[in-house]
Amino acid sequence: MRHAKGDQEILLELTPVGNFLRVAAFDPTSLIEVTFQAPLGTDRAALAALAQQKITFVRRRQSTRG
Repeated sequence: MRHAKGDQEILLELTPVGNFLRVAAFDPTSLIEVTFQAPLGTDRAALAALAQQKITFVRRRQSTRG
């Protein structure tokens, strides 16, 4: 599943595991990947927004350590 916001694209892989989803999000531009879990019925837009927030957090953390 692809999610694009502005000029940024994030690839999402949603894997149902029991009563929750395992979400893997990948930013092909920065090569950052994050994973998290969410309840099974979570809205796809909410998952994409959370993935974007987590990728932004990791990108900022990497730039300050750098």
